[in-house]
Amino acid sequence: MFLKIYQNELSGDWDDFEYYPIFKENGICEECEIGEESFWSVFVHQKEGGLACIADVLNQTDAIKLISFLKVLQKNNKNHVIDNFQVSINLTVNQVFL
Repeated sequence: MFLKIYQNELSGDWDDFEYYPIFKENGICEECEIGEESFWSVFVHQKEGGLACIADVLNQTDAIKLISFLKVLQKNNKNHVIDNFQVSINLTVNQVFL
C-alpha cells in the first residue's frame, strides 16, 4: 500500500518511470542498497533530464506494480495519467495491490 503520492509531479514532459530503494533517518531521505530501505520511491524520468518523485511505496513489488499500472494509463492517454492520477489510484489501488 502507498505511503504517499505526489500527483503534481506528473506534470511536464516525461518519458519513463524509475524506482529506487530509499533509507530515511532523522527526516533525511537517501537512495540506498536493496535491503537497507525504509521504503521505495517511484519517479518519472523527465525528457529534459532529471527525475521527479511521484510516489513512495512500502516495497519493491508495489513500486513495480504501480509503474506497470501507470504505463497502461500512459499508453492510453498521457493526459489521463496527469489529470486523473489521484482518482485513478484511489479507484484501482485495491485491484492493483491485492
